[in-house]
Amino acid sequence: MAKKKTTPKKAVTKAATTPLTVNKAMLIKRMQTAADKAGMYSNGEELRKFINLYNQVITDALVAGEKVHIIEFGSFRVTDRAARKGRNPRTGEPIQIEATKNVKFTPALKLKTSVKAKKPAKRVKKSKK
Repeated sequence: MAKKKTTPKKAVTKAATTPLTVNKAMLIKRMQTAADKAGMYSNGEELRKFINLYNQVITDALVAGEKVHIIEFGSFRVTDRAARKGRNPRTGEPIQIEATKNVKFTPALKLKTSVKAKKPAKRVKKSKK
């Protein structure tokens, strides 16, 4: 019986499969593009100030113990994490971990279905010049 010839598999690099991360500068550029398409005036500096203000308002509400609900996007809320026993990974000795507060985001149904319907964009490698 003859053996089947197989082609060697190509190695998949982490950079090729990791989705692109959108930072604040990229978000501002995308907002400018969307505003231009919608026929709205957009200034990069004003958009940067708006994003900073938006983040500060959400942060202030969470610090005050309020829940922030953005329709068709999701909700932010503060959760309490109880104190617990842990272990120092270097020495192995038991330690007491203090109670903390965490921020939890729960996506809205519209956001969930939008994300599930589309495949994530793959990271594009920049060519070296």
